[in-house]
Order: sequence, then structure tokens, then C-alpha cells
Amino acid sequence: MRSFDQILLAQLLPRILSKACPSTVPRTGSAGERIDCFTATIRDGDEPNLVLLRMADHQVEGLRFANGTYSIAVKIPVAELDPRKLHLTHFYGIDEVRYEGVRAVARGLWTGWPYAFIHLRRVWNTVAQRLFNRRTMASRRRLDVLRDVIEATTSGATAVDAMDLMSARYGYRWVSHPEWETHHQQLKKQLELLAESGELRKIDHKFQPSGLALRTLEESEEADRKHVANYRVQMLLAVLTCVSAIMAAAQAGLLKLPVLLDLTGNRASAVSEAAKTPRVAVAPATLPPAIARPASSP
Repeated sequence: MRSFDQILLAQLLPRILSKACPSTVPRTGSAGERIDCFTATIRDGDEPNLVLLRMADHQVEGLRFANGTYSIAVKIPVAELDPRKLHLTHFYGIDEVRYEGVRAVARGLWTGWPYAFIHLRRVWNTVAQRLFNRRTMASRRRLDVLRDVIEATTSGATAVDAMDLMSARYGYRWVSHPEWETHHQQLKKQLELLAESGELRKIDHKFQPSGLALRTLEESEEADRKHVANYRVQMLLAVLTCVSAIMAAAQAGLLKLPVLLDLTGNRASAVSEAAKTPRVAVAPATLPPAIARPASSP
């Protein structure tokens, strides 16, 4: 009785081998975007020992790996294949989906969840590329280009060219930008000028920073720090000047400032409370003439 994995393998192999990949698979350009094929192998450990090509009459035709190449043509019944050793690579456009084991293949092909993720990522990349294409690839300042070269070489690169700098700044999206050629030529000219001034060394169409480049960059950063410090001092002096002018106007009586602090104690508070309390005028009492007392006789 066949196991569940063998039943899955027998069901999936016709679909997989009907779209077997050719000997060469394009990975770029329009040809790479149209590709949709599978490469199925049976592996022992990390080394593939059999590549599956086609299926006929419940048998699989393939090439066995020997002496560094797939050169031995074989026919093997499907029942003799180990489903757990199946390794499948799906070349889906310029993307690749890899599976290990027949159960992983069944989940991926029947549910389609890896391909839904791929389509979402493609939509996102399309939107992001269109937004990036609206940006202007402005020319860089001389010191900015020099700083980019130094950062690239300190990150592990031996030498860089204009395309390396564009990739470091914009990623891979610059390839599809409508102005990339113009920006590339401008960047190449800037690198050539930096090489002529001695701040870069040109080696086989690539550039390395020299000791003069480090000194130039340090002097520029020091000048920037001094400029920021001077700006802060000037702003502080401007604020102090405004405060002094306001205080002088207040002392001269030209400007009335609100009382912010009561220095007179309770007296001022009492006066303030008395000013707030309303006063009621009371008329003096008078006696009517009818009840006035008679004068006493001597």
C-alpha cells in the first residue's frame, strides 16, 4: 500500500514535469518576466543526484549526476522515488519559490499563498518605482560625492565607480529612472574632477580616496561645526539684545509691562481685595418733627 506522501508525489509530478525548465533559464528582462517553469531534483543531503525531466507511463525520465554533470539518462518508476527528498524550484517570472519535500510542494501549489505574496510585493514595487521616477536625481555637491566614496570604501569596497555610488544612494530603482543616464554622466565627471585634484585615485575605471580626501572632508566638517556654533552665538546675542531693549523701554516709561511678581506683601493684597469689594452708601438717621422731645424747663 502506498503512503500518503507517495500519493501526493504521483498527483503532483505530472503538473510539475509538464512545465519543466529548459537547460537555461532567463532571469532578467522581458524574457525573465515571462518565465514560468519548474526544476525538480532528488537530493541526498546537500548534493542533487537526479534531475527529473519528463514523465510517461508512471515512470520518470531524468539525468543522474556523475563526474560533475548530469550526464546519465535513467528511467525510474514513480513508486521508487523518495517523496521526502524532492526539491523543487519554481521560476515564477524573475522570482523564485523553493520547496523541500512533497508536502511543502503540495501546500504551496494547491493553496497558492507564496504567489499571493509575490503579487502583493510586485504591486508594491510598481507603486514605489513610479513614485521614485517622479523624483529628480539632482546633481550632488563635490564634498557629498567625496563623502559617499569614503563611506563606500570604509564599508568594504576596494574601489567604486558612478554606478556603485548610485546603487548605494538609490538602491536598484535608479535603473528604471528616466533620468539615470544624465545623472550617471554628471557623477562620472565629478569623480574625474576629484581624481584630477588629487582627492581620489583612479584604478581601472574605479576610484579610491586618497589621504588628501580625508583631510579635505575633515576640514569641511570642522568648518560646518564652526558655522553652526557661530550661528547659535549670534541667535543668543539677538535674543539678549531684544530683552535689553524691552527692559530699557519699560524703565523709561515708554512701555508698560504687566506685574508678574507681587513684592509688596499682604498690603498690596488687601488693597486689591478692598478694591474688588463693592461699597454700599448708608444715609444718616433723622427723627421726624412730630416726635421731637420738648425742651426742659429750668
